[in-house]
Amino acid sequence: MQSLDSPGIKGAENEVLMIPVAVQPPTLHPWILIDPVKEEKMLDRQAFTYDVLSKIAFVAIAAICLSVLAISFVLGSPTGGAVPFVLVGLIFSTPFLAVASSKLQSMGKEVKGRASVESSVTIKYNTIKDWQEPQIQEFLNENGVDTPPEIPLRTFLPLIARFQAQSEIAIEDKHKSDRMLDAARLHRPSGEMKESECRTLRLSSRHIGWQTLEENVGPAALDAALALHILAQPHYQLQISNLGYVKSKSFEERQFDRTFGPDDHYFVFRDRTRPPLALRELQDALFSPQFLRDRLFHPAIA
Repeated sequence: MQSLDSPGIKGAENEVLMIPVAVQPPTLHPWILIDPVKEEKMLDRQAFTYDVLSKIAFVAIAAICLSVLAISFVLGSPTGGAVPFVLVGLIFSTPFLAVASSKLQSMGKEVKGRASVESSVTIKYNTIKDWQEPQIQEFLNENGVDTPPEIPLRTFLPLIARFQAQSEIAIEDKHKSDRMLDAARLHRPSGEMKESECRTLRLSSRHIGWQTLEENVGPAALDAALALHILAQPHYQLQISNLGYVKSKSFEERQFDRTFGPDDHYFVFRDRTRPPLALRELQDALFSPQFLRDRLFHPAIA
């Protein structure tokens, strides 16, 4: 019999049992996996829910407010003693009414905006869903993107549709902004229009045009740039909000900061070592997704 001190037994005791571990493949970005049709329907349901809740909250809080006022009148005297109770009722009821209504309406508006984007993505997807590899490769070549060879090209069709939709939104809103800003510069009193009315119209046109530029054009172009980046790096998991945030301003604020700042910061990176993107450079590049992709996803940090 072999002793426990023999080399064979010692070797067996020291041997490490290696158990193979299954390695999970990297997850693709949600924009590749998402079904825009299902996403649009889900967001529409959410928007409808917020709309209903906002109306229910408004009616419920208004009823509470009326109840408080009614009780105040009951407790008050006919000679005016009810006035303090009425004031107390208004003071305590009005903030709840304003906060609840404003919050729900804001959430509903945000979800409706997302649903509108998904609707545009769905439309684009339906126009390209039959694309085959040659057509997809032509699109990639036109936009200077190389995808990983191990992933079938048709996998990227939802992402390509998103890029096209966001690019089109940015272009259309840029045209709308330009029209409104041009109107603000060109409007002159005519016919029965008074100078004051013309000035009000010009100010309104400028406000709408500039707001569209800062709040619609820029964010859509940023999302289009992200879509291009994901085409090249499908396992990238971040969203634009993870990289930084848009610092939108009114026309007056923007011009003041450009003149006396100078502060033309538009997209501020969460990584404070990176300088913010100025609105002027985005305007000079016509909000090009290709330009933004290079500025957002520099090779050193991509």
